[in-house]
Amino acid sequence: MNFRRIGLALSLTTLLAATDARAQQRPIGTVPGTPAQDGTEASAPEVWKVPVGKSPSRGPKDALVTLVVFSDFECPYCKRLAPTFDELTKRYPNELRIVFKQNPLPFHADAGPAAELALEAFAQGKDKAFWQVHDALFAAETLDEQALEGIAKGAKLDVTRALAAVREKKHLASIAMDQELAESVEANGTPTSFLNGVKLGGARPIEDFVEAVDAALVRAKALRAKGVPPAKVYEASIANGRTADDEPLERRDIPSPSEEQPSRGPKNAPVTVHLFTDFQCPFCSRAQAPLEEVERHFKGKVRLVYHSMPLSFHQHAREAAAFALEARAQKGDAAFWKAHDVMFANQDALTRADLLGYAATLGLDAQKVEAALSDGRHNLAIDTDLELASKAGIDGTPTFVINGYEVVGAQPFRAFRRVIERALKEAKPSKKK
Repeated sequence: MNFRRIGLALSLTTLLAATDARAQQRPIGTVPGTPAQDGTEASAPEVWKVPVGKSPSRGPKDALVTLVVFSDFECPYCKRLAPTFDELTKRYPNELRIVFKQNPLPFHADAGPAAELALEAFAQGKDKAFWQVHDALFAAETLDEQALEGIAKGAKLDVTRALAAVREKKHLASIAMDQELAESVEANGTPTSFLNGVKLGGARPIEDFVEAVDAALVRAKALRAKGVPPAKVYEASIANGRTADDEPLERRDIPSPSEEQPSRGPKNAPVTVHLFTDFQCPFCSRAQAPLEEVERHFKGKVRLVYHSMPLSFHQHAREAAAFALEARAQKGDAAFWKAHDVMFANQDALTRADLLGYAATLGLDAQKVEAALSDGRHNLAIDTDLELASKAGIDGTPTFVINGYEVVGAQPFRAFRRVIERALKEAKPSKKK
C-alpha cells in the first residue's frame, strides 16, 4: 500500500457516504446532457453501454427512457432511492422503464442472501413477484434468514424452494454477471443509475432524476424523429456507449521470468502473472483468494511468478521474503508456496521466532533458515526484485502484471478474469515448422 492508493485503506462505507453527500450538493441543472435554459443541450452526455438483458424490470418495454440501477438491498443509500423510483414511475407511467441489476457489496453480509431471494422471486413469479420482494426487502429492518422467510411468505412464494435457493446460492451466476457488468461500466458503488446510458451516481434527490429523465426524453424523441421505433430507442441510445473494456489498460514492461524466480504453473503457459507482493501487506493477503480462483478457472493457462517487494514501513516483511526464498532454496518451488501460504495466513506472527517455528512445520532445516536470515544471503534477490519494480514504475503492493497489463490492489476475481481473457485472445499460439 502507498499514499497514491491510500483509498484502499479507507472504510468503503465512509467513502460511499462521502460520494453520496457530494452528489446531493451538486447544483441543480448540471446533469450532463440536460437541456439548457435556451432549449439547447448544455453538453453532450457520456453514454455507457448497459444492456438490459433478462433482468427484472417495471414499466413499458418500449418506454423511451430506461433507467438501469445497480443496487444492494443492505445499502442505506439504495434504500433511500426506493420511494424516489416509485414517484418517478407515477410521474412517467408511459415513458419510463426501471431495470434492476444486483450488486451486493462484499462488506454487507446480508446483501447476497437478499439478492438471492429477490432473484428466486423473479424466477417463481416474474416481474410482479420480484418488485413485491424488492419493496419488502428495502422496508425490512433486518435481512436475516427469519426476515427473508417472512418476506417469501408475504410474497406467496414457494417458501421451501425460496430458502433453498438462498442457502444454495442458486442465482450466484446471475449476480456475478450483474457485478461484472457493473465493473465494465464503472458502477463502483451503490446505488449507481444509468438513464439511457447516462450515469447518475448516488442517492440523488428526485429533482435530479426528473431533470435526467427529461433530458433523456429529449434525446429519445430526437431518435424517434429519425424513424427509430420506440422499442428500439434504448438500443439505439447505448449503441455507441463505452465500457471499461474499451479503455486502454496500463502497461508495465517486465522481463520474462528467470529460473531464479519462484513460480507456479506451466512454464509455457500463454499467460504469465507477475506478483509484486509483501507478506505483511493486508491487501496482498486479501488477493490470495481471487488468485486461487484464477488458477482454478484458467487451469493450465496461467503461470504465477513471485517478486519480493517488502515495503520499508513493514518491520518483518523483508525477513519474511527471505524466509520464503530460503524455503525454495532448500526444497524448491513447492516449499516456497507452502511458506507463502503459511505467512499470509499468519500475518500478525512474522517475527524471526515465528518464522523458525514455521520452518519446523514445513520440514525445513531450521539452522539453515536462521543462518539465511542472519547472513543476508537472499538480499540480492530481494533487491533485484525491488529494482525491477522501481524501473517498471511499480510503487505499491499488491501489483500484478499480466502479460504486460497492470492490475493494482486486492481486486476481485472478475477483474483478473477480464484482463486474462484479453491476454489469452492476444496470445498467439506457437507455430511448429
